[in-house]
Amino acid sequence: MAGGDIVGGHKVTTNLNIGSPSPTGALRRLLEKLQHEQATDTRARKIIDELKRFDEPQDPVPLGLQQKLADGKRDDLVEFATKTKEQFVKKLAQNTFFESAQEIHALFLSRIYCIFNTQVLPQIKEGVDRQVIDALIRAHIIDPIVAELQETPFRYYDEHVHGMLYYLTGNCYVKWN
Repeated sequence: MAGGDIVGGHKVTTNLNIGSPSPTGALRRLLEKLQHEQATDTRARKIIDELKRFDEPQDPVPLGLQQKLADGKRDDLVEFATKTKEQFVKKLAQNTFFESAQEIHALFLSRIYCIFNTQVLPQIKEGVDRQVIDALIRAHIIDPIVAELQETPFRYYDEHVHGMLYYLTGNCYVKWN
């Protein structure tokens, strides 16, 4: 009996890791910048464009969060989505005093936007089961971002990252259908 794979010829293995379990170079740099800004009390004078763009709805006639979730057959999540989105918006408002904090939020909103639209949305369009979609979101968005943001002054938990996802949904960056 073999204690592993039996291969005739060459075995080729591919491992695909999406997300990052530890802070990226960009995040480390921004956290250092944040520490400096806090130490010198260097406050931001305005909201940076990279963050501001996520606050502006993409669709000319934006639908509400409730309608977008209903269109994606996720109307059972309206209450949860609304609460977590509001929690994120409050946390975001508390953390916009420093430019680097804004950059960190823009970095993660952008990451969610890109991962959702390139990894999750195609699966939704293929008609993949909801539990599989939820597992993709957990594995590729929620868990990696919580892991990265836990070691920051922001202390983001699952509900905050869900809130980021629903914030993007409300502003037409994430679509569920």
